[in-house]
Amino acid sequence: MARALLCVGSFFLLNAGANPEDFERTWAEPECPVDCLCVAGGSEVEECPLDCQIEDGTDHALAMLQMRALRGSQQIGGALQHNPEQPQDANSSVPFCGLAAIRSAENDWDSMELAAAAKATGLGRLWHYNWQASTDVQADGAEYVPMIKYPGQVDLPPAGANGVGGVVLGWNEPDNGGQAGRDPKVMNDPESLAGQWVEDMQIARALGYTEFVAPAIANDVCWMDFFLKACERTPDCTGLITYLAFHRYQPKCASYSASPDNMYWRDDLSYLLSWQRLMDKYNQRGFKIKGFVMDEVGCLTSDYTSTAPADEQMQYMSQFFKQTIVEAKLGNATVRRRIRDTPYIMPRGPDAHSVNASSNSTITYQPGMCRAVDGGPQAGNDTIRAMESLHSVAWFSVDGGRGYLGGEVGKPGLNPLGKLYTETCRLVHNQGTHQGPSSSQQESDQSHDPDEDEPTRQEPEPHNESENSMASHEDSEKPRGPDIFVPPQQHRDQLQTANSSVPF
Repeated sequence: MARALLCVGSFFLLNAGANPEDFERTWAEPECPVDCLCVAGGSEVEECPLDCQIEDGTDHALAMLQMRALRGSQQIGGALQHNPEQPQDANSSVPFCGLAAIRSAENDWDSMELAAAAKATGLGRLWHYNWQASTDVQADGAEYVPMIKYPGQVDLPPAGANGVGGVVLGWNEPDNGGQAGRDPKVMNDPESLAGQWVEDMQIARALGYTEFVAPAIANDVCWMDFFLKACERTPDCTGLITYLAFHRYQPKCASYSASPDNMYWRDDLSYLLSWQRLMDKYNQRGFKIKGFVMDEVGCLTSDYTSTAPADEQMQYMSQFFKQTIVEAKLGNATVRRRIRDTPYIMPRGPDAHSVNASSNSTITYQPGMCRAVDGGPQAGNDTIRAMESLHSVAWFSVDGGRGYLGGEVGKPGLNPLGKLYTETCRLVHNQGTHQGPSSSQQESDQSHDPDEDEPTRQEPEPHNESENSMASHEDSEKPRGPDIFVPPQQHRDQLQTANSSVPF
C-alpha cells in the first residue's frame, strides 16, 4: 500500500508513481487530515505543477499547486500553497498582527509600546491604527493604517505618505450607537448606505489607496449582510470592498477555554463561521472579498471602559487567539479536529435575501434580528476556513488599560500580555502562513509524522497587573458581549460527557 512521503499541514504528497486508489485507504490517520491529494511525477522535480483533487467538502473542484525543488523524501516546508476560496491576484503590505490604540507623540508610553511591539514582532510585521485618518507617532517596522471613521467624513493623507500604505479602514462600528451608528440612519438602514460607501472609497482610491476594508462591525453580522446586498446592486461598489471587518470582545474570560464544552468558545467559533458563510455567499454573487480583518479583539466586562483584569486578558489571548485561531492557521491537527468535532457551531441569520412569505418580498433589516441558526454538517470545516481567511488581527490596547501590551509607565518593553501577543504573531510569520491580506494561505510548513500527535506549545503563566486608569475613547460604547447560543440542558449534559476526553 502506498504511504505518504511527507505531510505538510493538511496536505499529503505521494511517492512518485504511487496509486491514489491505494493511498485513499490510508486516509484514516487523524493527526494529518487530508484536504488535497497530490501525486508527483518523478523523484526529482523542479517547479513541477501538480493537478490536485480538492477534498474540502465543497465542490471537488480542480486546482493547480506549485511544488518547489522536491528531492526524494526531503522536507519541503512551505512548498505547497492552496486556498481555493480566495483570489490570488495581489499582495498587501499590512501584516497579520496589529495594534488598535489611541496614540499621541506627546505620550511616551504609547510610543514606547508601539516601538517595543514592532521590535518584538519583527521588522515590517506589525501595523497600527488609532480610529483616525492620521497619526504623528512613528515606529520603525510598524505601518500606520488610516480610517474613515464616519460616513462622508473623508480626510485621508495620500497613500504612501509618512509610512501610510495602500490600505484604508472603513467606517467604525455602524451597528453601534456610540460610533458610526450614532446616526440612526446608519445604524438602522444599512441598505441606504452603499452609495455613500462608493463616494468615500472613490476619494480614497483617487488618493492612491488600493485595498478597502469594509465597515468594521461591532457584533451584528446581519447589518453587513444587508449592506452588501445593497452594495451588490450599486455601481462600482463590489470593487471597493477588499476585506470584511469585525470586532470581537468576550465578557467572560476568566473561565474561557478552547474546549467544546465552553459556551463562550463555541460562540466565538459561531461568530467566525458567520463571517465565512457571508463571504462565501457574496463571492458567489460577484464580489472578490479576500478575507477578514478583525481589527479589535480583547476582553471586556461590559463596555469599552471596563476592560477585564490582565490575567483574564491573558486567558483570552492564549485560548482564543493563540490556541484556536493561530494553531488552526498553522495546521495543528489536534486543534482542527477539536473544532470539527464541536457541536452547536451556529452562524447568525436570517439571510438578507430571504423572502417574507406573507408579502412575497425580501425581508428588511431590523436591529437585533440576528439569531443563531443551524450550522449544518460543514460547520466545523467552514469555521476552520474562517480562520484561514483571517488575514489581519489588531489587539485592543488603549493607554493604561488592562488590555495594554506595554510595560510600566516610563519604562520601555512589553508586559507578559504583550510578549505573548508578539510571540504568537511571530509564529504566523515564521511558518509562512501569512504574507499580508490577500496572500494565499499555506498550511504549516513543518512536516510531521502522521502517527504522532501535534506537539503542545507551553503557554506563559497568567500575569496579574495592577489596574491602570483607562484613557478616553471619544464617545465609544462597546457591545455588552456576544449573543450566546445555549443548547438545551439535556444536550449540554451530553456534550459535557461526550467531550470529557477532548485534548486541551
